[in-house]
Amino acid sequence: MLKIGVIGCGYASKNYHFPVIEAIDEVELAWVADVDADSARTIGSKYGVEWYTDPETAVEATPDVVHVNTPPFTHADLTVSALRAGAHVLVEKPMAMTEGECESMISVAEETGQKLSVVHNNLFFDPMEEVLDDVYAGEYGTIHSVRSFIGGAPNPDDIPGKDRSWVDESHGGPIGDRLPHPTYLVTHFFDDVSDPCVNVDLTDDGTLMGASVQVADGDRFGSIHVTERALPGKSIIITGSEKMAVVDLFNYSAVTYDTLDRSPFSMVLDNFGAAGQLTKGTVENAIDYARDVTSEGSKYPAPGHYNLIRRFVASIESDTPVPIDPSEGVKVVRVLDQIDRQARAQSETGQRAADEPSQLLHTATAPQIVL
Repeated sequence: MLKIGVIGCGYASKNYHFPVIEAIDEVELAWVADVDADSARTIGSKYGVEWYTDPETAVEATPDVVHVNTPPFTHADLTVSALRAGAHVLVEKPMAMTEGECESMISVAEETGQKLSVVHNNLFFDPMEEVLDDVYAGEYGTIHSVRSFIGGAPNPDDIPGKDRSWVDESHGGPIGDRLPHPTYLVTHFFDDVSDPCVNVDLTDDGTLMGASVQVADGDRFGSIHVTERALPGKSIIITGSEKMAVVDLFNYSAVTYDTLDRSPFSMVLDNFGAAGQLTKGTVENAIDYARDVTSEGSKYPAPGHYNLIRRFVASIESDTPVPIDPSEGVKVVRVLDQIDRQARAQSETGQRAADEPSQLLHTATAPQIVL
């Protein structure tokens, strides 16, 4: 049985990591660490494990795995310490603050022979996994377009256990804890995101309210959109030469379309097919939820984390590739850095949004792409 140490006893750990660790038979919680002694003591007492206020001391206890669930600007140092102590590491999103930090984390993982993966949990929601399985199997043909969206204001600061004081020091400020989600949903499909086109929406005081990012690789286009001004929602649309999927991660559903004939009759059939898929998915979700919450070890408090952590554990036990290669984390940080740079550039000129294509932050060779 793998022993897991968790650094950070905040909202993500309490609501996602600890419940999943408790639900998986192959692992057990070894210790917890947090710079806030009250938080560490409370969680340690709850689960009956050792607790620490110094992560460096904690990793010396040499668990098999360490989860790094702390503010992003602490990820690199904590991850490197855990890897050098002989632990495999699962680090929350975003992987780090800079590409250089990410590369150093990867270098130490390779040097020590330990596994390193990143929590891109929305890729592991059941409906998303089903679509991705079909994409990998070639059922979608050539992927030409991937579009993600997340809308609505961040979780309020007064949620019990939800300390968001750290976000001002992270990518994107107040919406920084959500920016990685729509980003990795798109960058997962791209090998190269070195030349993104970025536009941002700022308040008069320079607070980031939204961002739009376009990337391109040959005949594949990607579009990332996040805004506090829209209704709450989280979705991704994947369009291939043979099939298209609309995945609603907010409502845990997916609808696929594979009719190439766009006649009125075919479109009517598509609508009936979509209705049938939504009905079937809704019923299955309700049944699975009812069955799962009445059994020991429910995955529903954190379905994406549950599937991802199980796969990370399996990769350690069988010495197979990790569920999210750390290179995926590098791509996300690259895009987040460009969003920050564009926000700073517009804030310095007093702009709320770029008015002309030339004002978008991108290299001279990067195309202006509108999807």
